[in-house]
Formats: sequence, structure tokens, C-alpha cells
Amino acid sequence: LGKRMPYILVGTFICAVTFPFIPLAMHYNNIAGVLACMFIVVVFAMVYRNPAVALMPDITPKPLRSKANGIINIMGYFGGACATFLGVFLSANSYFKEGHKNYHNVWIIEVPFLVGSILMVISALVLFFLIKENKIEEEMKFFRIPITIEYFFCTSIYSFSFFNSKYGDSFWCKKIFQNENFQKIRDKVL
Repeated sequence: LGKRMPYILVGTFICAVTFPFIPLAMHYNNIAGVLACMFIVVVFAMVYRNPAVALMPDITPKPLRSKANGIINIMGYFGGACATFLGVFLSANSYFKEGHKNYHNVWIIEVPFLVGSILMVISALVLFFLIKENKIEEEMKFFRIPITIEYFFCTSIYSFSFFNSKYGDSFWCKKIFQNENFQKIRDKVL
């Protein structure tokens, strides 16, 4: 499954199950139920959204990451705007309007929440079946160097070794400088 996918799947599932109970609790005038459901939804939305956003740099080439981040944010704003429009102007208007045929009909406010839950589950399943996190992680091993105190020490010395070569000759620095991954990354950066 990878490091992030379990958080994405569990968080989305719990969010999708709890989300439709918000209008249901509101319909029965249970403010504690509304607050509890909203708390659960917000907490588990953070549980799945942050790993999903963190997955983006792993699957996006470096020059396109800022555009991909912009698309993630725009789609989030667009989804929030659509939900507000559908919820407030279409559903809630007829639900709260006395004399309207849908006055206090729970399904009028429940349907947008059910649609949101279904879209969450579909999105998580698409992500799960299309993005193979373990495969991406395997491909990224090429860029990994064991991060140790010696690594930080030697890389900082490496940058100054042009000025004073006596520090760059230590055993650990030579060992890290000869590391195949370090050389590949150094060649890409320099």
C-alpha cells in the first residue's frame, strides 16, 4: 500500500461515512451530533488530504510541481464553492422555507452530502488503483542517500573543500564522496 495510501483510504472512508450524518443530526435538532460529526469529518479530512497532497511531488516532474500544486488548490476552492452553492442556494433554501413543498424534508439537505461522500470514495478508489506508491518509492531509491550526521558534516565540508582541502580528506568524507548515489545526485545538482 505504501506510506501514505493507508491514511488516504482510512481517512476518506471515515469521512465519507460520517459526512451524511451532519444534515441528519441538524434535521433532528441535535447540535451536539452536528458538532461531533463535523469534528470527525474535519479531523479525518486532514488525515487523508495532507498525505494526498504530499503524494503529488512524488509523481510530478520537478518543473511541473508548482502548476500541479496550483491545480490541487484551485480544485479544492472550486469544490468548496460548488458545495456552498448547492447547499445554501438550492437545498437549504427550500428546506427552511415555510410553505414550500420540501419544507423540512430531510432528503433535500441529505442528497448533497451523500453525493459528496460518494465522490470522496470514488476519488480515493481512483487514486488507489491508478497510483502505485510502492512503485514510485522504488523508483525514487535512486535519489536516496543515507542521512547521517556524517553525511551532513561531509556535505557541508564538501562545499567548503574548494577553499581548504584538509577537512575533505577525512575517512567519512571520502566514504560518502565515493558513494554512488551521492555522486549521481552531485552530478545532477552541479
